[in-house]
This record gives sequence, structure tokens and C-alpha cells, in this order.
Amino acid sequence: MSSYRLAIRDQVITELNTNAPSDMPTATKRRYLPGEPITAPRLSVFFIEEASRLPQGRNSPVNQRSLQIAVQCSTAVDDPADADDEVEPMLMWAVEALADSRLNNLVLWVEEIATRWAVAQMDRVYVQATVIFLVHFQTKRNDLELQG
Repeated sequence: MSSYRLAIRDQVITELNTNAPSDMPTATKRRYLPGEPITAPRLSVFFIEEASRLPQGRNSPVNQRSLQIAVQCSTAVDDPADADDEVEPMLMWAVEALADSRLNNLVLWVEEIATRWAVAQMDRVYVQATVIFLVHFQTKRNDLELQG
């Protein structure tokens, strides 16, 4: 059994990895854990939050959903001045790959809603920039299983 959410996440990963620039890291569903060393640039795709509503009230047969999906771009640099320069190409690729996508017709539309940056000093300077997309889709009211 596969859910719409997992199918959407997997399609985001597929689209980030399809025709990606040669210097782009492979996108995965593996999240970065605080304190974990960053040994190479990475793209991580994961869920943040989902809102849903019944468009025709409590007897509606469908549920309209808005799922926030993060594409987290992480890397390590020696000089803090280079932090933004190193993650910017990954952010640009995420927006290019996803902004006009319907994710293989799984969703109604995708919109970019925010980007957040974080920097931490560890063995090197770790920088993460997370672009957040809002993915709009519809399911049966009581069934999140992907059909067909």
C-alpha cells in the first residue's frame, strides 16, 4: 500500500534527480540530523506540515490537501563568507525543477512559499538552506491510498 503523500515525496525526489546539473548532489529522503557531520553537499526531501479541508462540508466525498514539502540543501564550507554561495545553486535547481511541476499528475499544482537559512559552526561551517513548497492535491475523504 502506498499513500499519496509518499508518492508525492518520491516524485519530488525523482524530478530533482532527473536532468540535474552534473555537479548537483543526488536528492534523497534522508534527513540531516543535528550534530551529524556533513561530508558532502546533499539534498534532502521531507514533509513539514499538511492542512486539509472538506470543500463541500462534512459530507464532502473529497478532501483538498495542502502539503508542505521541504527541499533541504546542506553543505560544509571552511569560510563562512562562502556559505550562501555554496547552497545557492542547489536552491536554484530545486525551484527550477519543481516550481512548474504537477509531479507526474499527482497534484493540482506546486508553489514555492519560503526559504529558510541556518548556519552552525562545527568542525567546519555547516550551512543549510531549506526551500519549502506547498503541494496542492485531492484525495478521497477517507482514503489516502494511491489508486492505480
